Amino acid sequence: MRGAALFTALVAALLWGAPSVVVAAPPNRLSEPVAFPTDGTTLTRFHLSVRYVSSAGNPAAGITAQVGSLQVPLQLTSGTATDGTWSGSTLVPVGSWALTFHAAPEKGPRPSLPGPAITVVDDPAPTPNGRTGSREPAPTSSGGAAADDLVHLSVATPAARPKGAAEPAPDSRSPVAAPGGSGGEGGGA
Repeated sequence: MRGAALFTALVAALLWGAPSVVVAAPPNRLSEPVAFPTDGTTLTRFHLSVRYVSSAGNPAAGITAQVGSLQVPLQLTSGTATDGTWSGSTLVPVGSWALTFHAAPEKGPRPSLPGPAITVVDDPAPTPNGRTGSREPAPTSSGGAAADDLVHLSVATPAARPKGAAEPAPDSRSPVAAPGGSGGEGGGA
C-alpha cells in the first residue's frame, strides 16, 4: 500500500508540476564596479564608475560612490537612467578604503555593490625643483635636464642666402673645416 501512495504522489507531481523555486534577478541592480587607479597619493584623482540596470524600468535618481565616509556623487556618462554607466572622480585622503556604490532609484529596491579597495599614501614633500616624489629630472649624457624639464628650446637656423651669393667663411672657432678648404683643428688634406 505504501508503494501505491508513493506512486500516486509521483504521478501527480509529474502531471501538475512539482513545486519549484525560481529566483529572478532583482529589478534594480548595480554591476561592473571600477576604480582607477586603486593605489595613489593624496594628489591622485581616482576615477570611479558603475553600471545601473533596472529590468522593471525604474530610473535611477542618483548613484553615489562611498569611499570610507566620503560620498562621491556620480553622473550618468553613457546609456540611460534605467540602463547606463555612472562615473565620477575624486581625491581621497590617506588610508586604505573600502569602496561601495549605492543606487537611489525612483522606485523599488536600493541596491549597493562593493567595488575594489583604494589605498592612498601621503604625497611626498616637494623637492627643490618644485616636484614631488621621486620624479627628479632624468640625467642626460650632457648632464643637463631631461626633455620634459625644458620649457623652451630655440634652434638657430642659417639665414637664407640670395641665389648665387658666396658661401660665408667658416667661423674660426669651429673645429670643422669648410668644405674643400682647410681650417679648424682637423687640418687640411
